[in-house]
Formats: sequence, C-alpha cells, structure tokens
Amino acid sequence: MNQENCISTDILNQLKSSGFPAAFLPYHFITQITEIYDDLPTRRTSTAFIENVMKRFHNHQPPDISFEPLSFLIVTYPSEPSQVVLNENGKQTTIPIPPTYLDDAEQSQKLNDVLKSAVQGYQTAHAKGISQKLLAVYSGLGKYGRNNICYTNEFGSFFNLRAYYTNIPCEDTSYPIAFLDSCESCELCKQNCPTGAIDQYPVINAEKCLTLHNENKQSFPDWIPQSSHHTLIGCLRCQEICPHNKPILAKSRHTLDLNESETQTLLSSNLEAYPIELTQKLKQFGFYEFMLPVLGRNARMALLNNHNGE
Repeated sequence: MNQENCISTDILNQLKSSGFPAAFLPYHFITQITEIYDDLPTRRTSTAFIENVMKRFHNHQPPDISFEPLSFLIVTYPSEPSQVVLNENGKQTTIPIPPTYLDDAEQSQKLNDVLKSAVQGYQTAHAKGISQKLLAVYSGLGKYGRNNICYTNEFGSFFNLRAYYTNIPCEDTSYPIAFLDSCESCELCKQNCPTGAIDQYPVINAEKCLTLHNENKQSFPDWIPQSSHHTLIGCLRCQEICPHNKPILAKSRHTLDLNESETQTLLSSNLEAYPIELTQKLKQFGFYEFMLPVLGRNARMALLNNHNGE
C-alpha cells in the first residue's frame, strides 16, 4: 500500500471507529457526475423540479473553495427513527418522521470533532449542490433501492450523509451505480407508494412523490389521496415496508411529546403564530427552521387521515 492510500485508509479507520462509516471518491469523477445531471432531462420529462436540481448543481460547479480538490469524502451516521406524539381531547396520536429530517446536533458536533482530528494537515469543505446519495453509491458506501433511496449495510435507509471536498489523496477507484439485489424480486415499496411515484425501476417519478409536495407550502394537488398523509413531513411508506429496515424500525423511537396546548397551537396556526416556547421546542428536537411553516398543515392532514381510519 502506497503512502497516499495509507493516509486515506487511516482517516477512514478513525472515522469508522468513532461510529462514522466513510469512503473516498477521486474528485475527477465529477465529470461522470456532471454527465448524469446533464442527462436528467432525457430520462424524464423536463420539469421545474428537474430544472431546479440541475441549476443547483451547476451553481456550485466548480466549487468555490480555497484549495484544489483531490477527492470527495463521504461520511454516514445513523438517523434514529423518530416520532411526534400529539395530545388532543385526551387522546394521543403518534405521527412518524422519516430519516434525515432532524438535525442531530450532538452527532454533528461529534463528527466535526472527529473529522478535524482525523484530517489534520489537510483541508475539507462541504460539497454543495451534488446528490450525496449518488456520491455514496459511487464510493461503495451504499446502494440504491427500488424507491431511489440509498441504503447502507449498517443503517438501512435510516442514516444521514455528509459529503466534503478534500485535498486528501486517495486510491483511484470507484464502484458502478448499484442496486440492492433483493429489489429485483421485491415490489413492496412500489405496491405501498401512496401516490404511485415508484413506477419505473430504477428511477422514480419525483413529481408524484408525496415528499416533494408536503415539504412545500403550496396547496396539495387534487390527485393526491387524503389517505396518503401520514407523516409530519416527507413520506415513510416505502421505507416502513422495506425488509432492509426491519432491524432499524424495531428499535425505540426518538419521541417529541406535545401537550394539549402545544398540539392545538401546532394544528391551528402557521409559524408566524407559534409561541417562542413551541418554536424552540421544535428546533431543539431537531426540526430545521425551513420545515416549521408546513408542520401544522401536515399534522392536520395526518390527523384527519388517522381519524378517518378509525
């Protein structure tokens, strides 16, 4: 093993021993990644969503950093299954939250500390505008599922990704875009997708995905069934049913319990009307600020669906 490989291997070992499985990808693979982005309109009808994805990518390429990048460093860490408990008229309703929607400040700080120690003498910068799950798959850290979500052996789909530009030399290797072998004979996610977005394996119709719509403040399109709404943000149907997530979902849930007063406030207002105490409670639990304006609306829809199912 040459010196360059020894350096990158040592960094990866330090990260993994601290609970952060990671991998390097040579920076020159940005050429292949650019080709994938530029090919998006040929794989799907060009839509506002596709155009926004491409614009965000090209706005950050080349990266605005102070060093010449030699590699990407992609890091994973678990995203604990989470839920919010609403209390209304003496009754409790539990609403799940999909992975990646909560900021785990403690884990983020731990990663920053471990990374700072591991890469001493080198430079890193957050990789913006690039699909981090694409980097994870190219680096061999993960594989795509039929639902176009990235999975790892350690965490299923319940994990967070961080990607960095670095000037750390690494081995000139990569992995082909890979899919979970079990997806060839399994269509559970497709059968349970509430909006029919998982329609053309191995890609999905992102415009039909519930996640795209309940992350935004616009009214829901009429074609989305009321029965689709079940989470406080995003969608969890395809991940809940996936066999690869069974061990993860069997674990205890990270829970936010809102009392009756807090529940009523959440259900009856938008962010502008939230008391400071409720806003702080939501943020401390891990909700990013940009999500707060849609939580009340999504909670109302999920509760209505829950009541209709009783």
